Formats: sequence, C-alpha cells, structure tokens
Amino acid sequence: MKSNYVLPTRNDIRTLLLETIAGKAWERKQLIAEIIEKSGFTKAQLKDTSSDSLSTRLKSFVGTIINELLTEQAIMLNENKQIHIEKKLPDKKTLTEVFLNKYLTEEEIKDAKPSGKRNILKAVLGDLIKRKENEIITAVDVIEYLDGELRKNDSVYNNIIKAAEKSYPNTPLGNKLESLDKSFDACKKGTLKKDNYLKTLHNAVLECISLAGGEFFERLSMSLMIAAYGKKVIKDEITAGPTDNGIDGILIIRDELGFEEKILLQAKTKRKKGYIPLPEIREFLGVMSAERADKGILISNSSYHKESLKFVSKVNNLMLIDEKKLIELMEKHAIGLVEQDGISRLDEKLFLE
Repeated sequence: MKSNYVLPTRNDIRTLLLETIAGKAWERKQLIAEIIEKSGFTKAQLKDTSSDSLSTRLKSFVGTIINELLTEQAIMLNENKQIHIEKKLPDKKTLTEVFLNKYLTEEEIKDAKPSGKRNILKAVLGDLIKRKENEIITAVDVIEYLDGELRKNDSVYNNIIKAAEKSYPNTPLGNKLESLDKSFDACKKGTLKKDNYLKTLHNAVLECISLAGGEFFERLSMSLMIAAYGKKVIKDEITAGPTDNGIDGILIIRDELGFEEKILLQAKTKRKKGYIPLPEIREFLGVMSAERADKGILISNSSYHKESLKFVSKVNNLMLIDEKKLIELMEKHAIGLVEQDGISRLDEKLFLE
C-alpha cells in the first residue's frame, strides 16, 4: 500500500543536498542515505523499504534531483565517481543550455532571429556571468542565484520567464514531460499520427527513466515485478543502499502449495544508448549464488549485448528484461504508462513524485 506521507519539496531537497555536499566528496548511495536521514522523518517512518514505502519514494525523489544537479554542473563527479562541489565558474555553455531548456520551447530555441527569445536570454545571461563572476562562484546554488538575477531584468521576466511559468518543474525531465503532453494532445486531435506518437512516446519513456535516475528505476522495476507476480508476492523490499552488494530488490513469492522462492532484482539504468555487458551479468549471477536466491531478474531501459543473450539462454534461473519488454510490462500493468481516451500516455505523477 502506498504511503500517505508528503515528501519534502523539490527546492527543500535541492537545498539540503547542496548544503550536505559542500566541502566533502560523497558516494552517491551514501549521500542519498544521508539526505533521507536529514529529511525530518523518524526511523520508524522510514523502516518500511517496500516498493511504495516512504523510504523508497524519498530515495527515488532524491536520486532524480541529484541527476538534475549533475546536469546543471551544480555538482560534479570526481575521478573516483564521487559527488562534490567545485568552487569555480560553471561552464558558460552548460549554464546557457540549462536556462534555454528551462524557459524556452523547442521552437523558441531554434529561432535564431536577433530579436528572438533565445538571443535575448543568451545576451542577458552572458552579461550576468561576466559581471557577477565572484557572486556566482560563491553561491550555494548557482542556478537559483542566476535565476533570481534574471528575474530582476524586466524584459527577460515579462517576455520570457513569466510566459514560461508552468505546472511542470523547469528541469530536463519536466520539459520532456511537457513535450510529451503536447504530443498526446496532438495525437488525440488527429494532427499527429498514432504510430508516430507511440514511437515518440516509447523513446521518451526510456529517456525519462534515465533523467529520473537509477533510484527511480529501482522503484519502477520492483512495482512491475510485483504486478507481474500478483498475489504470489508475500514480501518485497528495495535493498539498494551503501551495503546492498549489488542487489536492488528482493521478492519472496509463494505458490498455492506453499513453496517459497527468493528472487533478486537488479535494475540497470543507462543515461545513453548502450548495451549491458556480459561481465555485469556474470557478477549478478555470483551475487545470486552468494545470497542463495532461487531466481534473478536483470531489468534495463537499454539492451543487452548478443554475448550476454547467448550466455543467459543457457541459465535457467536468470531473466533479462530489455527496453522493449520493459515498455510492454509498463503498458500491460499500467505502471508508468497508462491509457487515456484509448491512447497510451506517460503517468506524469509517477515520474514527478
């Protein structure tokens, strides 16, 4: 059953992350655990680690915001893949792209006219970066600081920012969801062919999963497995954390005769198109053996190398779920993809929570 606790706001989590990261390098899982501990909930409230528990929802949400901060270069990864903050002026091109995507539509970004919104925003932002370099370097949240400065410019605020205020968050994920919403409306009106819409939707689903982050995908994957096994599930647990040993979730199922099976779940998120290599699958099999699991499920929003598929075809207790099968499961069980007016669409609430 889904928990009824209200999560902290996106800005609250963002601020807490930046304050926590300052002056220290963090492993991603350790950082998420630290933020959850600081989130204001009690140990008793966070004890439940099932797929729809407060703890799992919060972890998914924090992971998504970490991805957003990495995209903005508000936080960085060092050579050891640890998250940290560099007190230096972020790359100007990256900052510009953040604000173009934040406040302009795809059509406005493509508009190269001197009087167009893109060039106006780039000019004002470029001037701010040049004049306010010291303030930017010392700001706890560079994007928030620059956003506040842009809002002080009457032309930018009245003609660009005010017009862009919307119900979706001004993030890459929010912008993708907004674009999908427009595509859905176009398909419903008949101005976009259904086949073309579904192709766009399915590609965008995989991208949205990447933008939302690995923690979100762990929760989504477990929810799909629970739906697939139905009433056979007697226990589910999201285990991913600093000491997870490569296990993202555990399912215990029981058949009608009372026999129980332990199923391990590993969710692999790819931010860019690519294959899951064979060594990672061999490693998961090793974990299954060490944990005395009966079966294993490896699920990804990407594909598997042909060597991996050939290898797993000889293993009778391991299943690989690729991007195509993932979408099929999402549509079949109406998790992440739901039907409205006879047309499949993304479940925005699930991705934004």
